[in-house]
Order: sequence, then C-alpha cells, then structure tokens
Amino acid sequence: MVSKSPNLFQVMVPCQHKGCPQTFTTKSAMRLHYRVAHLNLKEYLCRHCGEVFAYKRVLRNHCEKVHKILPTEEELKPCKDEQERAKYARVEPPPKQAPRPELRPTIAQAEF
Repeated sequence: MVSKSPNLFQVMVPCQHKGCPQTFTTKSAMRLHYRVAHLNLKEYLCRHCGEVFAYKRVLRNHCEKVHKILPTEEELKPCKDEQERAKYARVEPPPKQAPRPELRPTIAQAEF
C-alpha cells in the first residue's frame, strides 16, 4: 500500500491481525501496535503503585502526575519478568457487595 505524502511516496505496513485496518510507517510501530492492541501486553510497570502501561510515555506521565516524581531511566525500562510484576502488583480491594436482603429497606419502610 502506498500513501501520498506532500513530497514523497511512503510504503505503509499493514497490521497483521485479521480484520484490523491499521497501517503504519514502520514495522516496529506495527509490532508495538500488535502487542498492545491485540495481545494486550503491557510491559511498563510503575514500581510505586503496581499499575502497568503499554507505553513508556504513559508511565512517565503517570509518575509525574500521580506520584509527583520524575522517573529515572531505570524505572522506565520495560518489565518483562512476571515475578517482578507480581512483586509490585497492586492489591485490588474486594468488589463492593450489595447489602444482605434483610438489611435493605422494604417499600413499606421507605420514607416518602
């Protein structure tokens, strides 16, 4: 596929996922899209709260806005080790449950 740019013709790289219409200017951009969009791989781990991100720039923005820190280059490296991710993983609070039926007010008890 060829795309017309103002001064040149550029070869576009189509996504390899069946049915995905995305095209890219480089193979590396297509591979990154494929890993993130179709395999849901997120390799950038916040070592402060355990949240994971697909892109380095999003992790950097998260650290600056949420934690009010400038992350080091070491903190911005991709984390491909599942054990390391588990070490920093957030503990999600249990989902809120509805009150037991006997604790819910009935229509007769409700105030109008």
